[in-house]
Amino acid sequence: MIVRPGDTIGKLIINTASVMVTSLLHDLDFYAWTQQQVDLLKSGNLGDVDVKHLIEGIESMGASERRELINQLFRPNVLTLKMIY
Repeated sequence: MIVRPGDTIGKLIINTASVMVTSLLHDLDFYAWTQQQVDLLKSGNLGDVDVKHLIEGIESMGASERRELINQLFRPNVLTLKMIY
C-alpha cells in the first residue's frame, strides 16, 4: 500500500482492508492469489501487490531450485559409489 499526500482516512482504511483480504487469499487459495498478483503486476497497480508474500515466494522458489540442482549434481556420484561398493 502506498500512502500519498491528500489520501483520506477512509481511503487508507479501505486500502488496509484490501491488503488484509489479499493476505488472507494467499493463505486460503494460493492459485487465486498468484493470478491476482499477476493481474496487478501486468496492469501496473504496484501499490496493491502483496509484496511481503511475493518476496517470500521468490525466495522460497530460489531455495527450492538450488536444492534440486544440488540433488541432481550428487545423484550420479551416489549411484557410482553404489556400483563400486
